[in-house]
Amino acid sequence: MHFLIAWHGLPFYGAENLLHLRRSEVAGEFDVIATDDKGSIRGTKQDRDLSVQWIKREYPCSFYDLGVAIPDVLLKTSWCHPAFESLTDDVRRSGGHVVMMADNTFHWRFRKLLGPIYGRLFLKKRHKAVLVPGVCAKKYMRWFGFERDAIFEGLYCTNPDRFKGGNSKRKRKILYVGRFEPEKNVRTLVAAWRRYKQRDGYFQSLHLVGSGSESLTPEPVFGVSVSPWLSQREIASLMREADVLVLPSRQEHWGVVLLEAALSGCVLMATDRCGAAYDLISDGRNGIRVSGHSEEALFLAFRDLEEILLNTMRKSEARVLSREYGMRFSVDRFVSMIENLQQYLCCAE
Repeated sequence: MHFLIAWHGLPFYGAENLLHLRRSEVAGEFDVIATDDKGSIRGTKQDRDLSVQWIKREYPCSFYDLGVAIPDVLLKTSWCHPAFESLTDDVRRSGGHVVMMADNTFHWRFRKLLGPIYGRLFLKKRHKAVLVPGVCAKKYMRWFGFERDAIFEGLYCTNPDRFKGGNSKRKRKILYVGRFEPEKNVRTLVAAWRRYKQRDGYFQSLHLVGSGSESLTPEPVFGVSVSPWLSQREIASLMREADVLVLPSRQEHWGVVLLEAALSGCVLMATDRCGAAYDLISDGRNGIRVSGHSEEALFLAFRDLEEILLNTMRKSEARVLSREYGMRFSVDRFVSMIENLQQYLCCAE
């Protein structure tokens, strides 16, 4: 089968999975196209190794325009970009298979309630199968009308060798890595942290790494430090020394940073709006899955984390469990997912 993978804003972890797939030769030779976005690999060594062809998502295009043969299988992110949808039409007309990559999860919002109607009337007819990161997206795609055997888990994975949890001498630090945007809820996190520190909590510092439209400044009196975006190596080092990785988002389809922290042996704290929280956190064992995203909920979660970290046995078990859960989403799983997809498509022909 000739594969073509179309990935919007191809990120580092996505490229890492594709490079591992190429080395495995499971999918044979495949082409990669991508649309640029913040955080993409454009201009990096991974870009060159994958021979990525970059296109504009806003404009329809054809395989003739790209100079690429129409593939047997098109794997694509999104279902609304004109560029990818025009390629979808080409593949369907040629009798090939189109497979959607989707990380969407359900929330009680009007648009989400309409999703299954749109999915059953339109998306399911245009896509033979769907690739998802974990259980939340799988449930949502079932609601869209996809059959169980047409949904494959393992879309977001990473290399466990890059994130290791061998450091036993961790600081009493809580770490956040991500964008400083309203949906990430970082301002509320800081407010909850101030309240926690005013009550002389166990944790000593909160380290925020990232950038965005919200301006966040260090607050030494409360132990809050802020860093701009760092390299993968630097982030891995911070994860090895932090006790906890927190993801306080109001909305987060999955959250690869939670996976990286799990592999690093961190105790995890994430809101129930984060898809990865349901794949990587056993509530009360290796972390806390926060119900809601309010200041009060985050404050109480800090106190609940103390019960895990202050007990030597529970702390040790939590770190082992985080690594164990993270290993379920190694790059090998991504390759296995593609292999299973191939078998499914061959049977469908």
